[in-house]
Amino acid sequence: MLDVNVTTSLLPMSREAAERVGARCSASRSCNRHSTPASGKLTPRDVLDFMVRDPGNQSSIYCCLQAARENARAVRGTLTTEVWETHNDTWLQLQPHLKNGLLERDPHEFFEWVKFRSHLSRGVTIGTT
Repeated sequence: MLDVNVTTSLLPMSREAAERVGARCSASRSCNRHSTPASGKLTPRDVLDFMVRDPGNQSSIYCCLQAARENARAVRGTLTTEVWETHNDTWLQLQPHLKNGLLERDPHEFFEWVKFRSHLSRGVTIGTT
């Protein structure tokens, strides 16, 4: 959904239409309630930060990948090596992606990476159990 929203925002549209697109995305994920800045107005950057890297948002990509890794570590002895390594490697790769500005430079590439790692995790889990 974030990838589609970012891509849609690049299309030519009126200011009102752009605000409606952003409002739908933020409303669908409760951004207004949890991440409204002091100015009272959410920017696209605020929404992306909240949905991708905010450690206080349990639904953020950051928190979901962190929880997946911690859950995998808790049951490490029952997982195949491939499943553990996929979860661990995904978590470790996320850190430089967030620090080196990939999300800001090329959000589509970042979201493609997230989708790829998600598919890889599912495939490894199904294929090695």
